[in-house]
Amino acid sequence: MAASSSQSSLPSRRAFCASLAAGAALAGIADINGLRPTPPDALVRPPGSRPEPDFLNRCLRCGECMKACPTGGLQPTWFQAGFWGMFTPFLDPRSGACRPDCAACGAVCPTQAIFALPLEEKKWAKVGTAVIDRKTCLAWAEDRRCMVCKENCPYGAVDVVVQKGHRAPVPLVHEKRCYGCGFCEKHCPKFPPAIVIEPVGALRLNNVSFEITAKMAGLELEPEQHQGKAAGNDGGNMGTPPGFLE
Repeated sequence: MAASSSQSSLPSRRAFCASLAAGAALAGIADINGLRPTPPDALVRPPGSRPEPDFLNRCLRCGECMKACPTGGLQPTWFQAGFWGMFTPFLDPRSGACRPDCAACGAVCPTQAIFALPLEEKKWAKVGTAVIDRKTCLAWAEDRRCMVCKENCPYGAVDVVVQKGHRAPVPLVHEKRCYGCGFCEKHCPKFPPAIVIEPVGALRLNNVSFEITAKMAGLELEPEQHQGKAAGNDGGNMGTPPGFLE
């Protein structure tokens, strides 16, 4: 009988051990770099998004904002925001930039994880800042004329200027004018792009006006005032095709 009792208890022991092993494995997986939550400012979130902890608590992962985005720029995260951030939206400029004349994502969000902002307020909801990789940029690294980022920036946030030691004029970003819309990254001829949007300076608020906060920070996010005014010293003939020297 003792042997029989011992035999009958084996499956439950095995199940218990398997559960322990599975739990340990999951704990290990959740702690690897790919699943570990990243810092709150690690992703470019939709304009009007709340601070990251509140955003994650409110977001239903319903995908409505992504479906409403006319450019397809809002994409679901996988493990970039940690295990609990999966399927939340982020801006992927290579898929599509954030248009200044659109506030659809906030309008369809059912929980106000993304605020429903009128366009006049939304234009102040800075999502990030363009950052140039001078090691890969055609102008900076190869001395080749390229003005694609300047030509595609709706905020006039990119100057193309002459710099000592360079034959071709090189791009510089005006951080105060940059919204983080991603048109520069979208159209950059390099792969991977030599100019990317990072969530530097992004406004993530709960119950404060984006416009008031942005103006207090000295931001100049008014495209109509800056379009065509970021030329600076272009170094000569602006008609040369992007990416080429005369």
